[in-house]
Amino acid sequence: MADPIELHNQTHATLKVKKTCAMDVAGTQHLINIRAVEVGKAVSCFPVFLTKITDSPEWAVSAVTSLEMEANLFVQDDQWKASYTPTGMQVYPFFLMRSESNKDEFSVAIDEDNPAFSGQEGEDIFDDKGQVSLYLGRITKLLQEDVKNSVDTRYFTEEIEKLGLMKAMDLKVHYENGTVNILKGLSTIDEEKFNSLDAETLKNLQSKGYLGILYA
Repeated sequence: MADPIELHNQTHATLKVKKTCAMDVAGTQHLINIRAVEVGKAVSCFPVFLTKITDSPEWAVSAVTSLEMEANLFVQDDQWKASYTPTGMQVYPFFLMRSESNKDEFSVAIDEDNPAFSGQEGEDIFDDKGQVSLYLGRITKLLQEDVKNSVDTRYFTEEIEKLGLMKAMDLKVHYENGTVNILKGLSTIDEEKFNSLDAETLKNLQSKGYLGILYA
């Protein structure tokens, strides 16, 4: 990955985004990270677990999209077949970075080497007057909301880890031909410990909006 740079309507005036780029990436992911606020909708489509972020003490909330590594059962013929689309897929290949002109603000950024971008075909990023396209406007709004949702997710996972509510598990899949596939590194909510929480702790979780997520 090249160093990210801020998106600019002059430098990137003719840049476009390939319409299938999110599918190209998601099609090789058996886990897709989501935010805590997305869990209620995501569980209607996918099993949802907690996973440890690589080389980090932090946790992620992850949707399982396949029982095989580097596969995704919800991507077929370059189309997304689930009724819910995780935010991370909706905003790809854009992200936010600290603004070069104002470190207290964020700007939309891209990796110019990402093959998701094209000069010939795809979604327009800017219109012919250099204004933000409807497509980029929607992405920018999602990215701005995701900053808060990312922080909220970290607070959520820190809280349930502190309460000892995480329960590690392996997902073992038995196939008709006798082979066995094991998905490791998954954690779920320890129901026994959750049910033993006192009223004050439950009230605190409710006040933070965590109970619905935990039940889901």
